[in-house]
Amino acid sequence: MTIRTTVLLTILFISSLTNAQTQTCDCGKDFEFLATSYIKDYSGIQDFSKQYPDYLQTIDKLAKQAKSIKDIKGCDKIIGKLIAYINNGHVVYGQTKENPLYGKGKSKPSQGSLDPTLNFLDNKTVLIQIKTCDLSYKSLLDSLVSSNKAKLDKTEHFILDLRGNEGGGDATFETIIPYLYTNPILVHTAQLWTSENIVKMFDEFLNNPEIPKESKLHIQKIVTNAKENPNTFVSLSENKVDTLIINSVSEFPKKVSIIIDRDCKSSTEQFLLLAKQSKKTTIYGHTNSGGALDYSNLNFILTPSGYWYASVPTTRTTRLPDNPVDPNGIKPDVLVDKKIKDIIQWLRQK
Repeated sequence: MTIRTTVLLTILFISSLTNAQTQTCDCGKDFEFLATSYIKDYSGIQDFSKQYPDYLQTIDKLAKQAKSIKDIKGCDKIIGKLIAYINNGHVVYGQTKENPLYGKGKSKPSQGSLDPTLNFLDNKTVLIQIKTCDLSYKSLLDSLVSSNKAKLDKTEHFILDLRGNEGGGDATFETIIPYLYTNPILVHTAQLWTSENIVKMFDEFLNNPEIPKESKLHIQKIVTNAKENPNTFVSLSENKVDTLIINSVSEFPKKVSIIIDRDCKSSTEQFLLLAKQSKKTTIYGHTNSGGALDYSNLNFILTPSGYWYASVPTTRTTRLPDNPVDPNGIKPDVLVDKKIKDIIQWLRQK
C-alpha cells in the first residue's frame, strides 16, 4: 500500500531556545521582550488585531505594570496575563529550571505511561489508545500495528481512544490512516509569517546537518520567497489544499470509532480533520476537542532573564478564515451524554 500526497514539507516543532540567562529578573525587560515577540512574530497577530483593534494599548498598559514589578511572583503573574490575553491554545509559557518559582506551583497530574496500547477486546473489536503524538513514541505505535497486522486486517471495529492527547507530530497517525481511508482526503496546508526573526530562523535551518538535503532545497525556496515578501504570509506548499490518496481501500475495519475530550489538541485535531472525511469514521466525546491548531509550528523563545520560556506560532492554516478550529475545537459527530462514564463499553454495545 502506498500513499501519494503533494505535501512537500511538514514542520513540527521549532526550538530556538538560547542560553541568555543573566540570573536576574528585570520584569519590564522580560515582558517587553515577550510582547515584542508576539507583536512582530506571532502568525496570529493579524487576525488578533482585527478582533481586538486596541490590542497595542492593552499590551502597553500591561507593560507599564510590568516595569513597576520587583518580585518574581508578580512578574510571573503579569506574564501570565499577557499569555491569557492573547488567548490561543498554542501560545503558552512556563518557568525554566533557573526560575526560583520552578516546581513550586501546582503541577498537572501525571498521565502515567504514554506508551500507545493495542488490545483486542473480542473477535470483532480492537482498542487502540494513543496518549501522545510525541514522535518519540511513534515507533512503538508502528510496531504494535505491524506486529498485529494479520489480525487487524480482519477486525470489524476499531476504537481509537485519543483522550488526553495534546498533540506533537502529525506523522504519528501514518500507520492508522490507511485503515480508515475510504476516499481522497483533503489536507489544508500552512502559510509562514515572514517576520525578520522567523526568516532568520529558517535561514539557520540550512546549516543544520540533521535536516535532509531534499528538505533543505525546499526550505531554501521558502527563505528566498520570504525575504522577497517580508511581514506577510508565504506558502509552505505549492497548494493551499493538498490531496492524500491511497491506492486501495481496506475491507476492514467496517467502522472506526474515535473517542476525544477537551485535552485533544494540535496534531490530534489535525488527524480528526482528516478522519472526519472517511465514511467509516465516527467521532464521540462528552465535549469538543481543545481548539489549538490554526496557528502552529511553534518557535520556543527564552526571556532575557532566562526565567521563562514561551511559544510563538509561526504559521497559519489555509483553512482560515472560513473553517477555524480555534478556540472552540472540533465537535464530536456524536455528543455523548455525560451520564455515560464508560464510553468504550458503551461503544461495544452499540
